[in-house]
Amino acid sequence: MNSYKNAIIFGGTGLVGKYLLSHLRKKNIRCIVASRNPFSKAYTLKTQTQPGFLEFIKFDLDHLDEVKKAISNSHIVINLIGTLHANKKKFFRTHADIPEILSKLCKENNVEKFILCSALGADKNSKSFYKISKAEGEERALSNFENTVIIRPSVLEATESMLSNLYATIASFSPIIPVPKMNTYKIQPLMADDCAKAIVSAIKTKDNSKAIYELGGNKIYTFGEYVNLILKIIRKKRIVMDMPMSLAKLQSSIFSILPFKPLISRDQCIILEEKDNVVSGKHLSFQDLNIKPTDVEKEMERFLWRHRASGEFSKA
Repeated sequence: MNSYKNAIIFGGTGLVGKYLLSHLRKKNIRCIVASRNPFSKAYTLKTQTQPGFLEFIKFDLDHLDEVKKAISNSHIVINLIGTLHANKKKFFRTHADIPEILSKLCKENNVEKFILCSALGADKNSKSFYKISKAEGEERALSNFENTVIIRPSVLEATESMLSNLYATIASFSPIIPVPKMNTYKIQPLMADDCAKAIVSAIKTKDNSKAIYELGGNKIYTFGEYVNLILKIIRKKRIVMDMPMSLAKLQSSIFSILPFKPLISRDQCIILEEKDNVVSGKHLSFQDLNIKPTDVEKEMERFLWRHRASGEFSKA
């Protein structure tokens, strides 16, 4: 009898995916990554693992035969799929319909555990389609499958993360950096690798059916403080200016009709006007998984140096 377990990961080629695969490999868990494009970027991950540990299948909501077969042979199902830029229909298809389908398949196949990576601040009473759809996905999954576990991370940081690299890039050409709600909106960023560790720990934890884990880093920042931290790390002096929300919404509306992503989307503007993106204290956390969050500032020093004027040749 095989000594390993099988896990199927949806969204395994994203920000958390590569870190999660590394940790699962160390736990002797064989992985299948379900991807829309298994023959493109997904295969770059296969070179990082030993033969037989990692396989890929195509994920198509309209053709689920291959997915159904993979889930029937899996002990654990993990959904990391998410999007930040979408319209209402795509948000709900991505964040609500997919968890509903996967949780039903988990029940049909007596899977041991379904891990759903949601988002901190998921709320059906929000005006943000992102937050509403995330909450809807959680509700459907918890209703469909008893052994569902919800992971709600705050802002995720990593070498390839969007937020820190975006503002570091803007600082490379602009003397002024506009930041909406810079003095009031708060975030609690964590490393993507810590999120991956939390997922592995949640898999190992017994009797945590329907548990919700809120994950936040070791420090809380206002949006403006975080941008200034990025500037400090890349050693660039810029004027960080509070962008009026009316102007933020205007630029998001203009960019919505252009083939470019806005600095802040319309839905993100709504999010910034609502609750802070910090751990509420109403649910389980890193502490319940015996994980101490990594120092985000120290980790950012390791990868944001490339945005300095002289890159790796800057003085230490």
